[in-house]
Amino acid sequence: LAGKHRTNVSVVKKRCMADGVLRVPYETTKGLKYCEFYHRGFEKHSDGYDNVADVMPTYRKYDGRHTIVNRIKAGVCELCGENAEYLWMHHVRTLKTLKGRDVFEKKMLAMRRKSLALCPVCFERLHETESLR
Repeated sequence: LAGKHRTNVSVVKKRCMADGVLRVPYETTKGLKYCEFYHRGFEKHSDGYDNVADVMPTYRKYDGRHTIVNRIKAGVCELCGENAEYLWMHHVRTLKTLKGRDVFEKKMLAMRRKSLALCPVCFERLHETESLR
């Protein structure tokens, strides 16, 4: 409440505490009512919460290499398995657009990936079959 009203906690306590209960008045058509929030009082903590307020958690969600980088660095075509000097990436917008008609689409659906790392030969073959449709 102090943050909402841009004041400090002691002002809110003086304004809203009555008989050890934190309550906020509000008006209805029948008159003034109170919404009670807290009944146990506010004791001071002498231990300072064991100084955990200054300890920040360490996040390690995305610090590893991404799978697409590993797939390109492997230098292996994901369709024919041949080692290639450089790979071409084939991308689709969504997996639900794939029908599973071609070997390429079946491979992408099986891997649950929207991209394939292909050697130049497989990449040309992929685009030849797409142009025939």
